Amino acid sequence: MLPPDDVPELLGLIAHDLHATLGRLSPAMPDAERERLAVDLMHSCRTTIGGHRLPAAPRASASDLRGDPAYGRLHDAWRALIAERCGMPDAWSDVAVLHLIDALRATAKGAHIPKTLLTTEHDAKELWRRYKGNIRALALEVGISSERLRQKLKPFMAAESKRRQPDLFNEDQT
Repeated sequence: MLPPDDVPELLGLIAHDLHATLGRLSPAMPDAERERLAVDLMHSCRTTIGGHRLPAAPRASASDLRGDPAYGRLHDAWRALIAERCGMPDAWSDVAVLHLIDALRATAKGAHIPKTLLTTEHDAKELWRRYKGNIRALALEVGISSERLRQKLKPFMAAESKRRQPDLFNEDQT
């Protein structure tokens, strides 16, 4: 499975590892269906606990973490998806979800789980067109963090700075 290209790198890695784990848990499931389920699980992770740092808790098993609010919400959301899509008995669904959460923990390693999807290059150009010098105001207007907006606008800001302030020591101008 190729990771989706419209998501941050960590979410793509999570989808890839979930796909591999689903292959071990349900080898009879067709690959295309397994891929769709892995992407849906990844999006469920993003919407359920995105924007938070998921604790890695390396010494605790996934079943011990069900009391943690983030893992509890994620467990319930993933269990519902597995039950709906796979038709597994309840006990198997629980085991499958615990294996998937272990795969998530191994991939994320306690990193911040992104909540927003990547925008396309056209969207970055649109953001640059709307930018009037106040990153915070535009970030609030479009609903992304000011740091993420700064990352998206950085190439445009560098090009604009270079256009307005040419290199003083450029040897081509002599």
